[in-house]
Amino acid sequence: MFFQRNKNKEAIKPGKPVLVFDFGSESVKILHCNYLQEGLEVLGGKKVKYPAGAIDSEGTVRSETIQAALGEAVRELIPEGPRKTGTAAVVGIGGLGIEGYTSQITYRRAMPKRPIENGEFKSMVKRVQERAGQIMSKMVAWETASGQEMTVVNSEVLEITLDGYSVASPVGSTGEKLTFLVYNAYIKSPQLKSIAACAHNLDLEIISISSTIYALLRTALEEYGRHFSALVLDIGAKTSDVGVINGGRILGHINFDAGGSTFTESIAEEFHKDYAEAERLKLSFAGAKLDEGQMKEIREIITSDCKVYLSGVELVLKEFPGLQNLPKTVLVAGGGGLLPGIVPYLQSERWQAALSDNETLRVEALVPGHLKGFADATRKLNSSADVPVLAVALDARDLVWQSGEGGFWGKFQIYK
Repeated sequence: MFFQRNKNKEAIKPGKPVLVFDFGSESVKILHCNYLQEGLEVLGGKKVKYPAGAIDSEGTVRSETIQAALGEAVRELIPEGPRKTGTAAVVGIGGLGIEGYTSQITYRRAMPKRPIENGEFKSMVKRVQERAGQIMSKMVAWETASGQEMTVVNSEVLEITLDGYSVASPVGSTGEKLTFLVYNAYIKSPQLKSIAACAHNLDLEIISISSTIYALLRTALEEYGRHFSALVLDIGAKTSDVGVINGGRILGHINFDAGGSTFTESIAEEFHKDYAEAERLKLSFAGAKLDEGQMKEIREIITSDCKVYLSGVELVLKEFPGLQNLPKTVLVAGGGGLLPGIVPYLQSERWQAALSDNETLRVEALVPGHLKGFADATRKLNSSADVPVLAVALDARDLVWQSGEGGFWGKFQIYK
């Protein structure tokens, strides 16, 4: 169940070109997609690295700095131009300080014997959303110690219970106590405005802006089943998102400053190389293209960094709101997850014991082949690095094929 996000339900029509963006910590990935009744078709893709100075000291993307590079990529994908073709944009934000949590809000009715009318329910949900937003804002402000204004990106009612019984909608029922599980994701307002400006300046109509890890969590739920529980790691270049699904519910996600570049910097320091050369060595190690001696040296560095990195993940999870029992499944996505060492260390005895009380932990590197409902005309979507942007694209399908009138349970409007 979702709140209104796109006022124009017909904004994406079957066959209309859509560009799907994933703004990460080091680059922007773009997919050229076609939404058809039988599923999503990926027609092309580009990766745009942020030029020097594209992210300021506050971690905010500077749209004017990256605009030219984005424009060039879009022209290659849509030669006729977005304005002429009416191209829409679906935007995901990953690794740029976006966080989300689930809150439980209880609402008691003054007249429990009177059937709940639609107007009362809408008013009730509005109050619940405001309360959940207040809780989330305080939590994010404390986490980030930032005085910057925060803006909601995603808002979802995960479950409603009426006097202890789960209901799809309480309208028409009687009862006193309604309990709402509400998920909200927030990001610093300047960050959101800057990313939106990137799309607007390309003559793209923004249909949806969401958290990339949120889209990944939703896609994982759809693929693995409604009662699924998992820890989901989206390991980017400079940051990582840690998301938790518990019994079919998204508990939330936290972003922290560690990613693939952490390993590159260690290699650069150990071998006295510049960053570019250290990155080349890391990728060559990942592809087993170095001699035996170099492979051994870098493996020792990677193993040491894996311990530090995953200790950071453990600390994040210990402070995760509402998380009592850690899931027995770990899904790894993102370019950083390609590094040999991450998955094996997660499978090590130390991590197994830390997460699941010595029970067997299932660890899986997500690849596009694990996801359904799309056709890849490029034949290039084949690695964990492609999963986050693909999840953003798949999560936007309900913007095309909405049943009924949608109305109140449509999507939450971020931009008019």
